[in-house]
Amino acid sequence: MPVPLHWRRYCQRGFNQSHQLALALATIFNSRVSHSAFQRLRHTPSQQQLTKTQRRHNLQQAFALRQCALPDHVAIIDDVVTTGATVNQLTQLLIHHGVKHVDIYTLCHTEQSLN
Repeated sequence: MPVPLHWRRYCQRGFNQSHQLALALATIFNSRVSHSAFQRLRHTPSQQQLTKTQRRHNLQQAFALRQCALPDHVAIIDDVVTTGATVNQLTQLLIHHGVKHVDIYTLCHTEQSLN
C-alpha cells in the first residue's frame, strides 16, 4: 500500500513516487498493490522543515482507509522515512481496522534528528 498523495500534490508532481515503488516491489514479490486503500483527506504542508512534533500534528486526521476487507499482513511503501510520522499514522489506521502485521518498505531512511 503506497503512501497516498493529496490530489493537489499529485497534479504538481504528475506521479506518486510511493506508488511507483510499490509497483516495482509487487512485481518482485509477486503480490498486488492496493493503490486506493488509503485516502489523503486534506492537503498538508510539506513536512520537510517541520520538527517531529510538528510532523505528527500536521498529519493528524490527514488519512482515511477506504477498504474494509484487508489482509492480516500489509506493507506500507514510502519513498523517504524521516521521523516515521506518516507511516505511523497509516499503521495505526490499519491496526484499528484489524490488520495484524504491518511492514514498512522505504527507499531512504534519514538519520536526521528532528526535535
